[in-house]
Amino acid sequence: MPEILENFAGAWQPKIIVPEVAFSELEEKLNVKIEERMVRLEEVFNERLAAVVAESSLSASKLQQQPISEAILNEFKRDVFSYATDLVNKKECTVVCPSPPPSVMSIPACDRSGCDDMDMLVAAAINKYDADKTGKPDLALESAGGSIVSTRCTKKSDYVGSMLTIWNIPIWYPSNNPRKAIQPGTMPGDCWSFDGAEGYLVIKLVGPTRVTGFTLEHLSKAISPLGHIKSAPRRFQVVGLLDYNNPSAEFLFGEYEYLDNENPVQYFQVQNSAETFYPYVELKILSNHGSIEFTCLYRFRVHGYLESWTKLLS
Repeated sequence: MPEILENFAGAWQPKIIVPEVAFSELEEKLNVKIEERMVRLEEVFNERLAAVVAESSLSASKLQQQPISEAILNEFKRDVFSYATDLVNKKECTVVCPSPPPSVMSIPACDRSGCDDMDMLVAAAINKYDADKTGKPDLALESAGGSIVSTRCTKKSDYVGSMLTIWNIPIWYPSNNPRKAIQPGTMPGDCWSFDGAEGYLVIKLVGPTRVTGFTLEHLSKAISPLGHIKSAPRRFQVVGLLDYNNPSAEFLFGEYEYLDNENPVQYFQVQNSAETFYPYVELKILSNHGSIEFTCLYRFRVHGYLESWTKLLS
């Protein structure tokens, strides 16, 4: 008898996904309800088993191999599913119903109220990731027309990432080029590195731009071979330039801090807005997250509106 009930209990089990805060409470209530129904099911089964044995010559061992009454089975399913649905509606969680075994009657369709909004959020997140992880045009991107015009007095680091060797003899390795900062790609070592914690990067944008914000991206800590991102920029400033050879006329968009957290792609809105369309932007890195040897810049994006766009709209 216990084996039959165990097999039945494992044959159909609704899976409930709830917010973390309410999970333990819902799980406890549902387990109590299921236990009560299983006890009642066992009592009914034993009563009917005893009645059949008394009225027939069949052995109890043979009866125990027969399926449980379909009426009892369906009653149990309806009660458990109804109770789980009530909990879901109260806690605004989602019920995921696995397909029942062929021998089990179909259960009521799952209530998907509230699921459409969740589907829309998931789709929006995927679309944003596909759109260069930001959903905003990058007006510094090299393939779109951006370029590096100067690194000022920044000293290039001797740090070498990947290297091609033959019999342990170095043959080729990627150049440590500041262009990396305006190209896609954030695999380990695929960056522009410079000595110390301070560095400068002057970027010619796709065209004169009314700047609205910036995105700084570093290697994700999850795929860092060292398990940390100490070489990531920390404090930095961004300025707009009409002439990159005349930094005295720069316009300060703001000073920011790149945080060491679980989000490798961080967006920063301009603190000081300007109506001027700037053809150049300079990134000034003032510190990093602890590396005393070098700093790595993986990707820097500039967002805003091109002057040519506004002319077309007007």
